[in-house]
Amino acid sequence: MISDAGHLIHIDFGFILDISPGGLGLEAPFKLTTEMLSVMGGRDDSPYFRWFCDLCIQGFLAVRQHADHLIQLVECMADSGLPCFRGESTIRKFRNRFRLDLNEADARQYFYDDVIYKSCETIRTALYDKFQERSNGIPY
Repeated sequence: MISDAGHLIHIDFGFILDISPGGLGLEAPFKLTTEMLSVMGGRDDSPYFRWFCDLCIQGFLAVRQHADHLIQLVECMADSGLPCFRGESTIRKFRNRFRLDLNEADARQYFYDDVIYKSCETIRTALYDKFQERSNGIPY
């Protein structure tokens, strides 16, 4: 979600924590559809796509700098009773998403290869949308 001030606000705590059809292997790291890529002028030679990638990577690197604080916030909510918390495994998976085991150069490459590239026009996004529509009545 984007606020009136232009701030990005993550509202899907289930997905970012521990509720997703992960056992089905349907979800991509994030939704990056053919239409989104088209608006950026494509993927391969598009300066807008390169800019998008640069901004995403910069955001990932910035968030990694605050990983300990974010992990502490999630740990504080562990006893909330929300269904997105499934014990220590939820916190471990959340921590692992920051890839703190990588140096900055490797984290950059990881984010491009394993997050952005794997999200580009993947059939998994379409399958996940179908899953959501059939199981939860949520259309594309």
